[in-house]
Amino acid sequence: QRLSDQLQQILDECMKSLRFFTLLPHPAPKNKDGDHNVLSSKNLITLDNLRVAAKKHTGIADSMGDVLLTKQQVLDHYGSWLVDDTLRNEYDVFISYRWGVNDSRFTERLRDRFSTYNVGEENRAISVFLDSKRLRDGRNFVDDFARALVNSTIIVPVLTADALQRMRAHDPYQKDHALMEWFMALECFCSPDSRVARVLPVVFGQRDSSSDAIGNLFAEGLIEELPEIYPKETIRSALQLLEANGVTPRFGVATYTVCSIVTELKTILGLCAWTVEPTAVVAQSAVRVYESLREVLEEGPKQTFGASGHMKAGPEGESGDILLNQPPQQGDCAENSATPAFPASPSKRTVKEVVQEIKSQLGLEGEVGMKDLFQQALDFIGDAELTATCQK
Repeated sequence: QRLSDQLQQILDECMKSLRFFTLLPHPAPKNKDGDHNVLSSKNLITLDNLRVAAKKHTGIADSMGDVLLTKQQVLDHYGSWLVDDTLRNEYDVFISYRWGVNDSRFTERLRDRFSTYNVGEENRAISVFLDSKRLRDGRNFVDDFARALVNSTIIVPVLTADALQRMRAHDPYQKDHALMEWFMALECFCSPDSRVARVLPVVFGQRDSSSDAIGNLFAEGLIEELPEIYPKETIRSALQLLEANGVTPRFGVATYTVCSIVTELKTILGLCAWTVEPTAVVAQSAVRVYESLREVLEEGPKQTFGASGHMKAGPEGESGDILLNQPPQQGDCAENSATPAFPASPSKRTVKEVVQEIKSQLGLEGEVGMKDLFQQALDFIGDAELTATCQK
């Protein structure tokens, strides 16, 4: 896909009317001596046709209706060229984004990048849910995407200026699918009822297509301009889908606003695209997700705490240590915004160690009561709405 994108970009700049396609050798029938025939133009087949056949679970026939390849032969001969886009019960990664030129292109490339990694003891491919590739005609796409989200290990919200623009004039009686997915991601991360172990946002500000420059979303003020209104239809639909998939939401759902949902998502440790070279954003995003996925798989099922304090337990209900967040790394959003990060890349640390680190970051020494420490942490965050909610 990356090579195809590069070739198409060259053609768009030099020969705009020219298009290209990928041909693969067709397994020729054996002659009477048992040797394969010499490869000719009749023994080539387009990759697009193979992908369509794989997606529809059919074989390939010629113009006369004669079978060239059965369904199984398509998979056997060309499996390495085909991405498994069938619906599954569980996924490693769920990519959440708003459809649009920039965001759709980024998510396509990110999904393609995951094909270069293998995980687990069996060295298997990473299973990725991207709606444009997984959803099927004739099925209830809302149910399918919700089931996929709840049953994914890592959710990657693509938080961009483009995605937020439509939310500025949000109609509370209309459902916003991107906002609904982000709300559900937060609830699943904090719930013991879902498989979601990490939420890792990739954040973009304004993008300049002529220069590939990426703006700092946190400095552009767009999030602060989002309406402080309750997204009634979005939340109603999200709660129905969560309930249908066995996930109990947190208390206080009725207090959410468009702005507060995005603000909470912003606080989770993720990758800020403007902190790396534009040409490296896809690669760096894939690496971060891959490393997080590998950590989760190595840790195995155990109890963790999400941002709300819900305990997340493995299927066997094993006891385990509290898992809290690692310090931000280079390129993390938490380093580049005034808002500290909520847990997103857990590692084993005791509560005492975390309290000591908070004191260190606040410049406090000696004995400090938990109430005073909590108040000073709220003052440091500087979020008036969060402070008011906690004081209640």
